[in-house]
Amino acid sequence: MRAAKKIAVLAMLTGLSLIAFIIESLFPPLVIPGAKMGIANVFSFAALVMYSPVEAFIIVAVRTVLGAIYAGNFSAVLYSFTGGMVSMAVSSLLLYLVYPGISITAVSIVAAVAHNITQNVVFVFLSGSVLMFGYMPYLILLGILSGGIVGGVILLVFRGVPQNAFLKIITEKKKKRVTRRSGKRAALHIIIDITKIWRSNLKAVSGKYYFGGIHPKGQKSLASSSPLEVMPAVEKVAVSVLQSLGKPAIPCVEVGQAVKEGEIIAKADGAISSNVFASVAGMVESIAEDIGASGAAETFITIKSNGSGEKFTFPALGDPTPEEIKQRVCDCGIVGLGGAGFPTAVKVSPKTPVSALIVNGAECEPYLTCDHRLMVEKTDEIARGARLLAKALGVEQIIIGIETNKPDAIAAFEPYEDIKVVKLRKQYPMGGEKQLIYVTTGRKVGLGKLPADVGVVVQNVATCYAVCEAVELGKPLYERVLTVSGKAVAQPKNLWVKVGTPVSAIINYCGGESSAPKKAVLGGPMTGVAIANYNQYTHKTTSAVLLLDEKEAAAKEPTPCLNCGMCADVCPMHLMPMNTAFYSAAGDYETAAKMGNVAYCIECGACEYICPAKRPLIQAIRKTKAELRKKGDK
Repeated sequence: MRAAKKIAVLAMLTGLSLIAFIIESLFPPLVIPGAKMGIANVFSFAALVMYSPVEAFIIVAVRTVLGAIYAGNFSAVLYSFTGGMVSMAVSSLLLYLVYPGISITAVSIVAAVAHNITQNVVFVFLSGSVLMFGYMPYLILLGILSGGIVGGVILLVFRGVPQNAFLKIITEKKKKRVTRRSGKRAALHIIIDITKIWRSNLKAVSGKYYFGGIHPKGQKSLASSSPLEVMPAVEKVAVSVLQSLGKPAIPCVEVGQAVKEGEIIAKADGAISSNVFASVAGMVESIAEDIGASGAAETFITIKSNGSGEKFTFPALGDPTPEEIKQRVCDCGIVGLGGAGFPTAVKVSPKTPVSALIVNGAECEPYLTCDHRLMVEKTDEIARGARLLAKALGVEQIIIGIETNKPDAIAAFEPYEDIKVVKLRKQYPMGGEKQLIYVTTGRKVGLGKLPADVGVVVQNVATCYAVCEAVELGKPLYERVLTVSGKAVAQPKNLWVKVGTPVSAIINYCGGESSAPKKAVLGGPMTGVAIANYNQYTHKTTSAVLLLDEKEAAAKEPTPCLNCGMCADVCPMHLMPMNTAFYSAAGDYETAAKMGNVAYCIECGACEYICPAKRPLIQAIRKTKAELRKKGDK
């Protein structure tokens, strides 16, 4: 389906390009023989923006040949072909080397000028008429005009098209420049931005493309410039014993017991679990069951702070062995902080040998900027944590993948000779484990397989930072960085927050609500959980608190399925979400799982985002998984 759609779009662009070429040929040339506005280039440039240089080159070649056949002027093929190819080559280079430092219109203008100069040079070379060079100034002016028109049409026609990742990035960059910079200072900052992007190409390499995925509005500018800030400890925290994937930890403290900050209060129940620690020093006030953000019952250990700040830490490890690193990671209760919460101690002890560690710095989900700020402000700690994890795994190769909308983070990691920096295109879910592995290494993780089966282990940048603190400082995992964002919050921030902090306290610290939120979300807008009120508490895996206004939430009522197949088209796991939703609604969960391959769904939310009928596809998938788990437990 994906390939068929792409072929159809390219055929349409080729046809439109040829039609524009033929229509222009019916009009007299502009002053000099053969001079045209080149409106046909709109469609080849569109292919370059939507797909890649390969598709753009194909359209130019097909249009040139078919146009020559129609006109009966085969001598013009050489001029048009060379000019078109040089034009696309220049466009591709500018997009690769400088973009988004300059706009798409500027790229189009430079390419059009290069197109006209090339045609003029080729004509002089073949005809031997040096006098034709006299037309060069006019051709350059014509190139500027036609290039501006082509670039303007691209921005106008393709504004908001989901596949157009380039346009999304440049729109965000321009918004930031307009709102924050003016005059001479704006020019200076633009030069600095271009320099950063140019520097990021000196060492960093571009990642591969993967099929599927979406390009939602980033909305990262709300909090991306807010530096990391420590939120003061609250008077009372409620720490859930379910802080990772797998089993909840078993409480090992009693009501009335005094605890230090960082002291263990619940021990892991087996390998797929994690130790839980007090995030403040004080007294255990209660150990009781309550409803968590997911709607399931969780046991919470409530601690009332005594304000002493007394801490417990493990002994620092100077030059640890791989086994000592693994044990420390386990003791400190470190889990994957990218959202899944899988115990890190298990991931650094794979059953099969691995050859590379991939550090996930994609942070592809909209609104989230906590990993971005961590990479910029705590670069060295992340690098040291990555080296410790690599040592535990027995590997030498360390790769970090960072999306191109974070040029400062890319530049920050370039000086590290032992870390390979891979630039990732802005695409969701680029941070998905299997997608990231393919884009950075070219290795494909099959359905039902683990990353270790292809010789890699993936860890989030925040997890690397936590490992660094655990080994070098002996600090357990009881606080993390999270993003507070959305247009309904007064002051978007990136905060260091203690695990178990009430959501209400976090919102109050950020100035409260700026307007009535339509939806409040714990985590990102794609994978997070909507909450009914602020009486919830943060976990180790809480990456964000979002307050979305009515326009952002877009909470429309679902309508019947259109059978358009768009959900399957964008699914990065190549699944059929509509099948799962259909059978799940009928209560046939076994068929829903079978027809939709629901076991392999990563719940990224791309299907639900793209669905024009706004069907609750992720809800149906989670419901199916939950029902099958219930059946398996019986």
